[in-house]
Amino acid sequence: MFRCIKITLWAFLCFFLCLVFSIYLTLPDVKLLVHENPKTTAFIELWRAQRKKEDFKLQWDWVKLDLISPFLLSAVVRCEDPYFWSHHGVCWVQIKHALVENLCSLSFRRGGSTITQQVAKNLYLSPSKNLVRKLREWFIARELEHYLTKQRILEIYLNIAEWGDGIFGIEAASRYRFNKSPSKLTQREARYLALILPSPVKLPSKEKMKKLDDLEWFNLEGVLLKGREFSLNKSRTTNLNVASCRV
Repeated sequence: MFRCIKITLWAFLCFFLCLVFSIYLTLPDVKLLVHENPKTTAFIELWRAQRKKEDFKLQWDWVKLDLISPFLLSAVVRCEDPYFWSHHGVCWVQIKHALVENLCSLSFRRGGSTITQQVAKNLYLSPSKNLVRKLREWFIARELEHYLTKQRILEIYLNIAEWGDGIFGIEAASRYRFNKSPSKLTQREARYLALILPSPVKLPSKEKMKKLDDLEWFNLEGVLLKGREFSLNKSRTTNLNVASCRV
């Protein structure tokens, strides 16, 4: 009996190692993103494929990080990945919090993905939830953190994230929602865009909308200041120890 269990465990370990090795060999070359903006993403191509027989218009225009309101930078980090400035692609603290919350609610209410993982998924992968896809996401996230600066990762994320049906990137989202450039977004507008990121096609819940005017919850003074410091000084990092706003 013990011999059978031992053989099974060794077989599983060999299979897992082969799987990891095969994933590593097929990773995309993220070094190109250091100086080049992506021409498309996996999620944009999926959106195109789903609407290939419809009369649709893709809204997507790239904008540099220094042309985006610092209110938005702070709000997005606050909502999507509070440990963004300190982790290395995968945040085990967020994964632990997500597991606890999901187990307590007996539902999948919250994910543990970082901004870097979302960049990996949106650029190269699919929305499917399986072990192979998650392992690829983790590997790509580590590669992104190795070759790209935090500012570059955040710039890519804000420019490829889906903010509505066929609306990709903060430039299109800002124009569509508020008819203005991202650099002119107010605090409340920035908070609104950050709060709808997890479900951009759906209307925000009443619980989310209450947070728009909750200055204490958003901690804007501290978060905004630290966001500005990091964007101006690449050697400094900030750890925002706050809860996720994915409600």
